Amino acid sequence: MPIFSIRSLSSKILLVLLAFAASLTAVYLFLSSHVEVVDNTLTSTLNVSKNSVSVLKINKEIVELQRDISVFSSSGSSAIYEKIVSNHAKITIKLTEIQAKVPSEEEKRLIDFLLEIVNRYGSNLSVLMQRYQERKHLLETQLPEVFTKAEAYLRPQLAGDDISQKKITIYQILDLWMTLYRDANLYLTQKDYKKKKAVFDGLAEIDRRLLISKELSDENVAKLQALSHRFRDVFNGSIQANRNYLTLVNVVMAGDAVEFSNLVDKLRADSLTRLDNIRNTAEAKILEFDRMIKSAMVVGILFLVFFVLFFHFHIIRSIKRLTKNFQHCIEGDLSDEIKDLDRKDEIGTLANAANQFKLLSEALIEAKRVAEYTSKIKSDFLANMSHEIRTPMNGILGMVRQLRNTGLNKNQMDMLELVDSSGKSLLVILNDILDLSKIEAGKIELESQPFEIEKLLYELEQTGKTLNKSSSAELTIMNTVPANLRVFDGDVIRLKQVLLNLLSNAIKFTEQGTVKLRVDLQKQDASNATLKFSVSDTGIGIPQDRIEKLFEAFSQADTSITRRFGGTGLGLTISNKLLDLMDSKLEVESRVGEGSTFSFTITLPVSKGVDKKEAPKYQKLSRNITENIEVLLVEDNKVNQIVTKSMLKDLGLVNITLAENGLEAVQLCEEQDFALILMDMQMPKMDGPTAAQHIRKLRNYPDIPIIALTANVLEQDKKRCFEVGMNAFISKPIDYQAFVEAISRAIEKPGVTHSPSQSGSA
Repeated sequence: MPIFSIRSLSSKILLVLLAFAASLTAVYLFLSSHVEVVDNTLTSTLNVSKNSVSVLKINKEIVELQRDISVFSSSGSSAIYEKIVSNHAKITIKLTEIQAKVPSEEEKRLIDFLLEIVNRYGSNLSVLMQRYQERKHLLETQLPEVFTKAEAYLRPQLAGDDISQKKITIYQILDLWMTLYRDANLYLTQKDYKKKKAVFDGLAEIDRRLLISKELSDENVAKLQALSHRFRDVFNGSIQANRNYLTLVNVVMAGDAVEFSNLVDKLRADSLTRLDNIRNTAEAKILEFDRMIKSAMVVGILFLVFFVLFFHFHIIRSIKRLTKNFQHCIEGDLSDEIKDLDRKDEIGTLANAANQFKLLSEALIEAKRVAEYTSKIKSDFLANMSHEIRTPMNGILGMVRQLRNTGLNKNQMDMLELVDSSGKSLLVILNDILDLSKIEAGKIELESQPFEIEKLLYELEQTGKTLNKSSSAELTIMNTVPANLRVFDGDVIRLKQVLLNLLSNAIKFTEQGTVKLRVDLQKQDASNATLKFSVSDTGIGIPQDRIEKLFEAFSQADTSITRRFGGTGLGLTISNKLLDLMDSKLEVESRVGEGSTFSFTITLPVSKGVDKKEAPKYQKLSRNITENIEVLLVEDNKVNQIVTKSMLKDLGLVNITLAENGLEAVQLCEEQDFALILMDMQMPKMDGPTAAQHIRKLRNYPDIPIIALTANVLEQDKKRCFEVGMNAFISKPIDYQAFVEAISRAIEKPGVTHSPSQSGSA
């Protein structure tokens, strides 16, 4: 299939997404352009508003500038003049900056006019200072100088104490000069316009008095007339200078200020008009923008609906249907029809995969059925094989036990021991095969019961001595666990099985030397303890390249070992698998010719269910039961009848009634009372569990002990025995110690049900 195909589901999705992206891009570009227009409108509005505010501020500064000029005209302060010049320069700079930013030609033209007025204003400032200096010179220098000369000329002529007509005339003329000078100053500085006429009238009066004076010499008159004419000329010059100065201040410059204000008002009006136009344009654009947003939302929703519908009907619905098909196939329902098989995209590929999965599921279901049938055949075969072998083995080993109690010579006893050893070896092989089968089928469940480590080691020591009869190896057991940590919770039967396998191998492969079983405490906390078990020997050892194969079923380190020592090669395999169930692992250290050490570490809870101080001593169970009770033995095999009856008689139980099948047992129980029933499981006419169910329903048998004696040792067989009301389970070949223990418990505590771990080994 090409990478990009219109039939590809990813291509279809990509096309839809591209169309959706293109529509969004178009809407984005259109909206961006309108947003730009609105943004420009807002920018223009801000600029116009900002320029208008700036010009209004400048107008205010012009008014303040004109007010400072008025103050300067009165005071002549140089500081005020410098302030005026500085403020004028700042106004010029601000107006120039505004001129550069104004976008409108009309506004720019008005700003040019304002700038022209400001520049003219600046030119008049220099003229203002010039005229102020001229006016000042006339008022403060020349006019006082003429007055001072006239006064200086007249006052010396008043010397002396005599009062004459001349002094009176001079006093009168001096008074006129002083009044004249005062009126001139009031007119020129205080703008007292009435004093102008007073000044000229005073000058005329002085001239008249000089003309009519008889007391003054001609020289005095001529001198005073010259000073009068000079004062008149200076006064007229001062009037003209004052008029020019005030005209510049109050007319020219004030007129410029007024004209500036008028232009500012016009500029403000134009700005308001522009703002109205901008606002109207912005409103229109915003309305259009609003319509486009709504249109874009409608288009987007339509595309989204299309996209959702496309995915739902073209993809999601098909995927849900295929998911349902797969789920039904997983659940075993293969009746669904697989649709979309003709599609050419990924959905079609999935549909075909689902169809193949359906076909495979049909094949797997059939294969599972065949496998389950095969497994059932295997289980039935193992059960039948176990039963058929264990039944004669029980007769063989039972007769061996009976023969030991007869008078035999040494040769006969040796031959009997060989028969017993061979039978037990065959039993070990049978048990190993059954154990491996149960482990591989996952049918072994570990128990958790309190057990004492000392009792476990004692039992291992006794069993090890039995195994060690054919070897000269010395067996040593070492326990370093503290005395306060001797009771633990765990599956002691499986732990014992592992340790027995290790001891059996160590003894078997050590013809001379030592075999040591050691238990050490590794670590401890409030509720758990970690123990290390190790079994060491000084036997033949194992080559390094063969160690990994030790844990494979039916394999040993060397084929010659099987010929020399025997064995199936299942012991270590079973032990390792059992340890795996206990979260542990078997470790091996070995050297050829020097020996081997098998060890494992296991963490066990410290038991609180047994009072360690009151733990029973490990004594052999008494085999003498003197109670004369009625026993019903239900057994169809003649040899096993003889063996079991012999074992019962050894215990002192001689009142034995025999039944050869379950139906006969039920009939006997209906006819008479029995205190103990030993029941085989697999019998003709009626099996043991069925017979036990019928017996439990009888009026006198709800609590009578029923002990299963059977060659069926699978877990389901044990469970079935206890489910139908049996009290104990003893497997064949019958272990005499387990047999005695079960009988004793049944007689001492009738009606108490014992678990498989309490009733003897399988």
